[in-house]
Amino acid sequence: MWLKHVATEDELKRGGVSEVEACNNLRKGLRPPETGMYNAYYMSDGAAMRSGPIGIVCAGNPKRAAELAEIDASISHYRDGIWGAQAVAVAVSLAMVDATMEEIFDGVLEVAPKDSWFRHNLLRGYQIVKDANWDIADAWMPLHYELFSTHRSTVAEALSEVFGSLMLEHSTFKSGLILAGNFGRDADTIGAVAGAILGAKYGAKNIPQSWLQKTRYPSGTCLSFTKGIDIFEKAERLAELIR
Repeated sequence: MWLKHVATEDELKRGGVSEVEACNNLRKGLRPPETGMYNAYYMSDGAAMRSGPIGIVCAGNPKRAAELAEIDASISHYRDGIWGAQAVAVAVSLAMVDATMEEIFDGVLEVAPKDSWFRHNLLRGYQIVKDANWDIADAWMPLHYELFSTHRSTVAEALSEVFGSLMLEHSTFKSGLILAGNFGRDADTIGAVAGAILGAKYGAKNIPQSWLQKTRYPSGTCLSFTKGIDIFEKAERLAELIR
């Protein structure tokens, strides 16, 4: 599918750098996992943003979600980039069966290897929130400063900020997403991942209708083949795959 729809694009408009590099590698004749390993941006959060649907299909089966996320992420990522994708797939898988945020976080830690930068930042973010007694105002700037990375689309920073934000506020889809989306830094990743997890937990009925309609049909700006796809129809087909 990458060779048919992604690597054939003349230009990945607004595409992630890891995906651009993966397409270059595919065109050179490389195949996964080398397309992800031989990639200067393999630690980016690009694969994490696209792994939410895997968690939907693997509802209640985080182990399977992690396996499928690794397969997909290896096209364009390696190490932290893959672990971040697994983390999102696992989180969505657990959210689909109404896991608590603590249970979701524990599941995420399962795919963040010991001694990894990703795990270190996840635990640091959790400690910041805990030390602030889950107070948004007190935790906000420490999360910014202590998880900061010069390259802001790095899994270790962005995903740790996602779960820090979700620990602070997840009582509703709207309140959790507004907080996460306004965190700043790599806001597209933070908003996308938080939205995937909260959406899986609370369902479409708890998402404002105006938001659903605004995002229903992709513009095709990044990938031309997606223009006009009906997200509602795709969601129904994904739900039918749940076993």
